[in-house]
Amino acid sequence: MRWYNHPDFVGAKQFFSLALCTIATLGAIAAHLRNSSPQPWNSIGGCGAESSSPSSNALSPPVWPDDITSQKRLHVQTTYGFTSDQKIISSSFVPRLYGFARKHIVLGISMPLLFNRGEKQQAALFRTSYLSTGGVGDLSIDGGYILYVQKPILLRLALKFPTGVYDAARGPEADRRYVPANMQPGSGIYTLTLSVRHQRAMLNKGEWNLFAAYSFPFHMRLASGKNEFLDERLQYYSQETSDKRFYYHFKPYGENDIGRYVPPTLHISWHYAHIVNHFFRHTWATLVSFPLGVAWIPDERIDRYAPYPAHDHRMWRSTWRYVPELRIKGISLMWFVALPLHDKTNASNSEDKYDESPHTRLDGPDWSGILRQWSLGTGIRYAFWSWKHN
Repeated sequence: MRWYNHPDFVGAKQFFSLALCTIATLGAIAAHLRNSSPQPWNSIGGCGAESSSPSSNALSPPVWPDDITSQKRLHVQTTYGFTSDQKIISSSFVPRLYGFARKHIVLGISMPLLFNRGEKQQAALFRTSYLSTGGVGDLSIDGGYILYVQKPILLRLALKFPTGVYDAARGPEADRRYVPANMQPGSGIYTLTLSVRHQRAMLNKGEWNLFAAYSFPFHMRLASGKNEFLDERLQYYSQETSDKRFYYHFKPYGENDIGRYVPPTLHISWHYAHIVNHFFRHTWATLVSFPLGVAWIPDERIDRYAPYPAHDHRMWRSTWRYVPELRIKGISLMWFVALPLHDKTNASNSEDKYDESPHTRLDGPDWSGILRQWSLGTGIRYAFWSWKHN
């Protein structure tokens, strides 16, 4: 029996409806990028402020979990996502390759491309102008081992490399200022993530995926042993040879060379997929992350090394996602929509900008922005080379 005559196949009408959804999604993204007017620069990082929010490069766990029960040996996928949070408009294109080196060993690599757009306005009397950044993000490689193939548990270790630009700056040569952290394509640090995932089928009509992960950022300069900007922007600090911020081979914490600090983070998520038939499924997911510390951001002047606690640090963040997926002969198509929710921010100490205690308080949800922040996107995955798990 051919696949299109299968009694469970979604049918031509459903297929074309989903195809139209994809076209409409991409069209809406393009129209929004063309006609949108984001918030002014002073609300996203100008005039001495900056955001600690991660860029799209930082999604964890992934929007589209790897298919670890597949009988195909190699998988190639791409996802395209678009995010609007009133402060910036960002999009990401993430190609990923993963496969089974052995029956129980999974290896993967991802390299995102990120694009961000905001509106720059240094002061009310100045003319506004658009600010755009983009480029290659941080390369990530990962390896995992599958336990209990029938009810698989995947143990995975991932390492993210600082391949993306993290020190993008704008302005005249005499007064250049860093772009906000959430508009930088890269983080400028390494991140090691240990995760566990459990997948379980429920009476052939449902499937649970449970994730837990711990991310540990760090940095190193094994060859040079010093901050990469000491010979250029930060010459004033070149004599401080005993300061580990400027002279180091290894930092056991996530601070990059311009002063941005990312704390270790705990991630938890659960996904439930309702399997309509062999070809179509719906997935609902909830993701929650808890940073185990307060994020710090660099001074916006590129010739200063004076980081301070991020004014918009969140003690927890969560995201709700809905993901319909269509599978046809080794090809998977998916769409997703996501709504984030996080705790309320607390005002910084006006007398001491380096006091991080106001940002350590755990607050309730900030409902004011629940419908003003959203993400949507689409993706395609192709699997080939049969590999049966015995």
